[in-house]
Amino acid sequence: MYSLSIDSSRWILRRDPLLNEEFIAYDVYTGDKYQLSSTSFLIALLLREVPLSAEQLKRVLKSLNLSLNSELHSFLELAEKIELILKLPPKSSSKPFSEIIPEIAGTLRDELNPPLPKRADPKVPVASSPRTVEIHLTHQCNMRCLHCVYDAGKHSDQLPPGDWISFLGQLIDLKVTKVIFSGGEPFLYKSFKDVLKYLEGKRIRVEILTNGTLITDELMDILKSPNFSIVISLDGTTPEVHHILRLWGYDVVTSTIERLSSKGIEFHITSVVHKGNLDEINNLVELALKHGARSINFLALDPLGRAKSLPHLVLSREDIKRLSSRISELKEIYSKYIHIGFLDPLQPSYKDGSELDPESEVIYCSAGTTRITARWDGKLFPCTYAFSGEEFALGTIYENLGKIWLSDRLNLFRGEVKLKDLKECFACPARNVCSLKVCRLRPYYDKGDFFGTPSGCEVIRSSLTHSG
Repeated sequence: MYSLSIDSSRWILRRDPLLNEEFIAYDVYTGDKYQLSSTSFLIALLLREVPLSAEQLKRVLKSLNLSLNSELHSFLELAEKIELILKLPPKSSSKPFSEIIPEIAGTLRDELNPPLPKRADPKVPVASSPRTVEIHLTHQCNMRCLHCVYDAGKHSDQLPPGDWISFLGQLIDLKVTKVIFSGGEPFLYKSFKDVLKYLEGKRIRVEILTNGTLITDELMDILKSPNFSIVISLDGTTPEVHHILRLWGYDVVTSTIERLSSKGIEFHITSVVHKGNLDEINNLVELALKHGARSINFLALDPLGRAKSLPHLVLSREDIKRLSSRISELKEIYSKYIHIGFLDPLQPSYKDGSELDPESEVIYCSAGTTRITARWDGKLFPCTYAFSGEEFALGTIYENLGKIWLSDRLNLFRGEVKLKDLKECFACPARNVCSLKVCRLRPYYDKGDFFGTPSGCEVIRSSLTHSG
């Protein structure tokens, strides 16, 4: 006989009544997300609060008029498969079993009935609290990549680590599933080690987007924490190709990849694809496989920021079709060994595609509905593209993020804007298949026009014309 329990340091259980994915279990070790039924969610909450034997669990469910043996069996089967459940030695309690459940009733009630955030349109799906938070600790970077969207590299002030640690504590309390450190180069933040040590082993997934040139052996000892993941930029398998956009650093980056691999630290590779490295795709996948990367993700060169001056490197429609075909072939060959990702500009789909309806007349994206971003000065924005527009600031990291999220400060991104307000997009023949239109801060960042057309829509229109 043993007791069943949920590893609360590894698993986040969330209910978001306004999302399509209403009940989820999120694994901070892998970044995997599993949808649960309402009954399975309740079972998971019970086991997280109190270790119970299978018989005790059946009694509790019966007392709640949920005597569902088949659903309990399905839950236990899934839970064992994904390692959601721990099997513990039976533990005697000083309190009678009948007294324990009433004690946790308040906690269960709060988690089953989270507060609902305000929104301008009831058709917009909004999480009860942010699921993802991106933090730019600094705008500084030790590289001057020719394609940098944010023009990183300039000096920026840095807040003390205690301020960020206090904010991160809020995120954990709000059950934020993932925090992403980007920038700028996050390892240039002087107290990054202190921030990482605080997050070590915490119930939140930590992703660090880095150029891979500043990771010391001392930092690697911290990065071994199972809730950490490193995403390294690598655009080629030779210095000549990698340096087309990055200018330098190939030997350092590949050495970092080798060291991460040798220490068993989870890492991923991101490659920006352009005309100069289009023939490197196979080699990059093989390099990622050789060193044990968890995934490799390809992104087409985005003509924003500094990349506006690189039209000769931007992929054509034919280039993208060729790239998409090649990646499909590689997925067939290597899918058992590595995840290969590609956001195809000719078949646009948003990151949070499960929550996006491209045919909707209401304009929204993940900004302000499942995601929020913090700038290096502590100001909060719905998205990094809003950093240049102070009018989009929502507050600061020193305020109560939960209250900000539940308020109407984000209504502009929760249904206030309709498709008919976007004159060019509304008249476009691709309006019902293109998801680029949902991002309003991208054209604002690019052209200063919140209601304008986003960069990249010319490719979508061209594809539609050719397919017609």
